[in-house]
Amino acid sequence: MKYTIPGELPGLNEVLDRAKGHWSQYAKLKRDYTLLCSACARKLDPIEGAVAVEIQWHCKNKKRDPDNIASAKKFILDGLIIAGVLPNDGWAQIAKLTDTFRVARSNPRIEVTLTKHT
Repeated sequence: MKYTIPGELPGLNEVLDRAKGHWSQYAKLKRDYTLLCSACARKLDPIEGAVAVEIQWHCKNKKRDPDNIASAKKFILDGLIIAGVLPNDGWAQIAKLTDTFRVARSNPRIEVTLTKHT
């Protein structure tokens, strides 16, 4: 199964900046982006058992480091739980995580592919 999240998600540096401020700033950021990721995954069927998750990060430029960008997978995985696609994001459900990075100046997005892991 494959779906797309439009735009870019906040990276680790932005999350940490919010967390250093008032706790509610981080809570709002986490809620808003998790709900965005959930809305994008709502049409997917529920998956039982373990999955391999491949995330292709199509970024508008190379200004952020890949590890900073990939930290946003927290929003993606939590969004899959809220959408009812995964029951949890623990070891029993996530068998493999793969990140690839590309530049897509005019169409930044995140493409997520879930494959049943056997």
